[in-house]
Amino acid sequence: MIESLDYDQIENRLLLRELAADRTMFRKVHQFWGWIVVAAVGVATGLTAFAVLKAANFLTDLKFKWTINLADECDDCLWKPLLFYVFSGVILCLMSVFLTVFIQPAAGGGGISQIKGYLNGVKIPNIVRLSTYFVKVIGVTLAIAGGLVVGKASPMVHSGAIIAAGFLQGQFLSLGNVFGGRFARFRMGIASRYRNDQQKRDFIAAGVAAGIAASYGAPLGGLLFAIEDSASFWRQKLIWRICLCGALSAFTLNFLVSGIDNKWGLLVRPGLVKFGDAFTNGGFTAWQFPLFLLIAIIGGLMGSLFVAGNLLMAKMRKKYFVKRKWLPILEVFVVSLITGLSVYLIPYLAPVCVPFQNETWKNRVDFRHFRFYCKEGSYNQMATLFFASQEGTMEDLLSKRREFAMWELLVFVPFQLFFAGITSGMAIPSGLLVPSLVAGAAYGRAMGQLLLPLLPQMQIEPVVFALLGASAMLSGIFRTPISLTAIIIEGTSDISLSLPIMFTVFVAKWVGDFFDSGLYNAVYQVLKYPILPWDPPSWATWLQARHVMKTNIVKMKAVETVENVVNILRNSTHNGFPVIREEDNRFAGIILRSQLTMLLKENAFVYSREDIRNQKEVKLETFRNAYPRFPSINNIKLTSEQLNSCYINLDPYINLHPYTVHADTSFGRVFKLFRSMGMRHLCDGAAHLLDCNTGVLR
Repeated sequence: MIESLDYDQIENRLLLRELAADRTMFRKVHQFWGWIVVAAVGVATGLTAFAVLKAANFLTDLKFKWTINLADECDDCLWKPLLFYVFSGVILCLMSVFLTVFIQPAAGGGGISQIKGYLNGVKIPNIVRLSTYFVKVIGVTLAIAGGLVVGKASPMVHSGAIIAAGFLQGQFLSLGNVFGGRFARFRMGIASRYRNDQQKRDFIAAGVAAGIAASYGAPLGGLLFAIEDSASFWRQKLIWRICLCGALSAFTLNFLVSGIDNKWGLLVRPGLVKFGDAFTNGGFTAWQFPLFLLIAIIGGLMGSLFVAGNLLMAKMRKKYFVKRKWLPILEVFVVSLITGLSVYLIPYLAPVCVPFQNETWKNRVDFRHFRFYCKEGSYNQMATLFFASQEGTMEDLLSKRREFAMWELLVFVPFQLFFAGITSGMAIPSGLLVPSLVAGAAYGRAMGQLLLPLLPQMQIEPVVFALLGASAMLSGIFRTPISLTAIIIEGTSDISLSLPIMFTVFVAKWVGDFFDSGLYNAVYQVLKYPILPWDPPSWATWLQARHVMKTNIVKMKAVETVENVVNILRNSTHNGFPVIREEDNRFAGIILRSQLTMLLKENAFVYSREDIRNQKEVKLETFRNAYPRFPSINNIKLTSEQLNSCYINLDPYINLHPYTVHADTSFGRVFKLFRSMGMRHLCDGAAHLLDCNTGVLR
């Protein structure tokens, strides 16, 4: 069953007393600790991106060089290097899927949809666990080296979110399963104040921005991505913290990559994806905007078609793969086999041999200048498209120094879209952002090269059309126009192209929205995540709160018997319970299931009602240390005497000030309050509960 997260702070007597006792210096240290955490998250995410980049490049280069050596040894024969290239890739991909299926299934896919669901209040099991992080990082490295059409950006976003969740809590619970309980928590005093769903949500949003910043060298793009399409609740302080986190993530990756290339301090590589370096000499004219409109419309249509195909694949996987672990493994085997054969055979059967323009490249062995069955002194440009990494292909498509024949691009675009579509959603860590960019760039460049001889007076630059094609494709699939505009502008370092980029991105989104609501929302439909839209449905404008609230609610008294508490917890699935004062039968507040189970576990009850003032007080630190794994009622053992004779005073632990509305409040106002505040429970003055266990008012 899908549960919600408790973003609303519990304002009980214990918390109010603690806040009143805090000194000014403690409050300042507490705030400063938040800045330290986001800084650490940014640096750690940058280190993760660097590790994935270097490990994937090492394995890919190793496989590539062995393939070339085998081809040279057998005098450019076909079968020996082909079999090695294909089956070495299959083995690497199988290693990735075995890690995902048998160790941590939550690491499969890109992870952005799941993290977005988490930031919008959906509690998704294992999504921010340390084991998920390791499987994600290792799995995507193996998948890239295996030759699948996957990117690094989405896994970096997911990894940044996991790092933020672990650093914030001062613990990685998975370590306790490996090394024992004493390694499970690294508590550092002040950090315990941050151990709740609200703070966790805010810092995970910072991790999301750090992942985008490391992928594209776009700190502001990461911030806008988190605002536009991830979290649903914002504060000004959080925005500043996310800016710092994204900037440090991009700086860390840039500094390390530049240093490895013996250029310490030059910062020549802002992100994992490089958008070329020829745009400052490009440009556009006002007469080209009808052509930009055409690119945007086609990009929106292709993006919508891609979403429909991806949704169909996701439904099939959910229907047949959930209870059969061998099917995801078989799928990865078949897809990696077909991908490897296609990558190798298409450049072999349709080579495009181009003479070396620079003598220094003749003796180099790399994906960019791969001879691949061409004569000495030339390289196979078709192999450049198919063998290079996604990031390398993207850079080539956006570079004036590369020339591509029209038919090369027309062969590459359907290949890229088809394999990106079927690979996305498989039981391996994978990203779809960069493959979508590459497909769009190839399509845009093909459009530019097609129109250049037809409209010579237009001064068309194919690389500019490639960039706009990438923008249109990405917007047509993901529908996040504001953040995409910022990411691409930061990636190109050319503000002069902001107007056509923004125009293309928004038109592609509008075209795609005519058919569906984007890839992320399509994933939510399949996974059945209860994500509320930003605005209430138009048909519900006449409704009032009384029409959607539950009146047959399960409630408790401020002083309740242990037996009643246990029975209520065992016989209901609710997370929150309204508490009523006996003397006047008035609503006192709400108490959560997690609080009740902790009170029972700590034996915070008395044997006589008259002795209720002497009840043991459970400190807030105890609740914080148990977060996020509060005990289940089924695991709490009580004696028959405790069940039948004991009383428990709930008054010190009740949330005294939950959000409330009148029963005749319009549904639109209730919806906006619930959505904007990230709430799980909403009450009216008569203690009627608007139950939202699944994230939907009912």
